[in-house]
Amino acid sequence: MSEDKRAATKVKCSNSGGDRHRWGDRDEYRDFWASRAELAATLVPDRASILEIGVGLGAFRALVAGRCDYLGADLVPLDEATAPLDVELDPLPSGTFDFVVMLGVLEYLHAPEAALAKIFATCQRVLLSYCAVRETQAEVVAIRRERGWLNDYSRADLIEIAERRGWRLQQALPYNEAPDFVQSILLFECASQGLDDRRT
Repeated sequence: MSEDKRAATKVKCSNSGGDRHRWGDRDEYRDFWASRAELAATLVPDRASILEIGVGLGAFRALVAGRCDYLGADLVPLDEATAPLDVELDPLPSGTFDFVVMLGVLEYLHAPEAALAKIFATCQRVLLSYCAVRETQAEVVAIRRERGWLNDYSRADLIEIAERRGWRLQQALPYNEAPDFVQSILLFECASQGLDDRRT
């Protein structure tokens, strides 16, 4: 990360709203993120209705749009098929969805718990990726801020946040890791939804 981008990241850590400058730049997107989308797509059945928040270059969309009812949104849409949405500040699109998908988004939110509460109210399942913190020591947090990540949850923290709102972790797939994080694809479902599925 350049000095200019590092300085801009420090500003974003103290401001609300998403980083439109960063995510409007195609060079900020990494080719290897497509493999994360491929892994996540294996958890979505055909004919599901999907709201994806954080479309980016469209890797996940390309895998599911032909077999699902798909709507994509992003902070800074990179194509005309994607709706503009700041998940922290804007209302979500109207309607309910089988899945809300967020890959590589939660780490960059100032108020992720509030965003998740909003999302939980509009769908049956949430499919997200998260780079869970290994330790909350100062040096680890500093590395996360250098990456532009604005929060520091463990996987247990995320499970607790979900359970407080009547949700549970249904499946977890490991994706990658580094000294400061372990990234997984996490599928959460409403606990009452799981009971309904077993009754049918």
